[in-house]
Amino acid sequence: MAWSLLITPPRSVDAIFDGKPPALSALRLLETRSRPTEAGENVALLLEWPVLPACAPPKWRAKGHKALQLLLTLHASTKIEKNGVFSGLPVSIELSPGLLAMKQDGGSASMTFNLVSVSAQFRPYGGDSLHEGIHFPAFRDDA
Repeated sequence: MAWSLLITPPRSVDAIFDGKPPALSALRLLETRSRPTEAGENVALLLEWPVLPACAPPKWRAKGHKALQLLLTLHASTKIEKNGVFSGLPVSIELSPGLLAMKQDGGSASMTFNLVSVSAQFRPYGGDSLHEGIHFPAFRDDA
């Protein structure tokens, strides 16, 4: 099953990439965030294709975009397993019903999530992740 069919809503990814989404490989893991809820943890993974995928819409290239960020939000994760330390090497993601597995190239780190659903947000940009792209708001200490 194509990963795009497992995203909520499933048509959003296929509409962007004309039914041919890029493989979830050779991604850079930029950041992870976790927030507890009554149903389980919501986990956000901020990833990047450092080079705009070949299947990207032509209008993105016309606007000068060179890279693509992907924010995956994993809803109601009930089990999270992590092995090793992610060190900036490329990662690949496998998505199946109820499960997301992320592995660093070379096998030095991995994470798996049991989850209810996954949503995705895409942002093409010029490639300078320090000054452009998706940025998480800072955590607040409400205590």
